[in-house]
Amino acid sequence: ADHWGRKPLLLTGAILFALAPVCYTLAGSVWSFMAVRVVHGIGIAAFTTAYTALVADLAPPAQRGATIGLAGLTGNLGRFFMPALGGMALAQWGYAPHFLVAAGAAAVAVVLILFVIEPERGRSGPAGVRLEAGASTIATIFPSITSATR
Repeated sequence: ADHWGRKPLLLTGAILFALAPVCYTLAGSVWSFMAVRVVHGIGIAAFTTAYTALVADLAPPAQRGATIGLAGLTGNLGRFFMPALGGMALAQWGYAPHFLVAAGAAAVAVVLILFVIEPERGRSGPAGVRLEAGASTIATIFPSITSATR
């Protein structure tokens, strides 16, 4: 995230979030499914690394721990509630629609991330924190909620 910036990693992760569920529906064997899972895991790593770094960049120093904790809570809430919703969707419509809904939610995140604007390197963030790279938008919150659909 420090080397490439937050937005490219957020975008890469969200794109992989969007593509992986579609690829799951096309997997014809356990091995192809596992290969998609590896790529999906790379997307998870890219997104969560950039997301956490961005939150840390934008949080006021005195509130950084609480802000990072709150940001982490959004993902945990998704992981808490989404299995039940996913299970209901699976029972109602089957596997393919279940994965396609996950892909659609992640596609919305991709579109939102396109609006992320990274400040120039070395510019001060909203809390007066010097940023090497960073951005601010609600798009950084939405994918953490949709990550529960993975």
